[in-house]
Amino acid sequence: SSDLFGMRRYDPTHPKADNSGYVNVDKSFGKSLSSRDQLLEGLREFFTSPNSNNGKILRTQSISNILMLLQLLRRWFDDNDCLCFYSSSILLVYEGLTDGGSKHLTNMKMVDFGHVRREAGGDHGYILGLRTLSGLLNDLLEMSAL
Repeated sequence: SSDLFGMRRYDPTHPKADNSGYVNVDKSFGKSLSSRDQLLEGLREFFTSPNSNNGKILRTQSISNILMLLQLLRRWFDDNDCLCFYSSSILLVYEGLTDGGSKHLTNMKMVDFGHVRREAGGDHGYILGLRTLSGLLNDLLEMSAL
């Protein structure tokens, strides 16, 4: 999936949407997501959490916050013309158990810098991944508004 989309989903342990425990997956799961629809569904699962009414809620505010952070990162990469970030990752974190009045704590970090190289032209693969992730998150927001 990383060749086609510039990204791969990998979250080894995350809470189940019904709050009944945790889902454990290995790296092969992320590699198996070979279509845009599969990636979209994986992100929907990641951003879905239980609410106080024993139901499920898509964390649209967290998605919006991540999109703002992605936009800032993408601006930097659009201007970057000398560094490539091979095997680097973006870590997405949000507080999944908030009630309607709580702040939506959201953060995004770049991690895994062991293979950063100076290369003329910048990192077009990273930009592809940022565009793909932004597009998928925007799709989730649009679908939730329907």
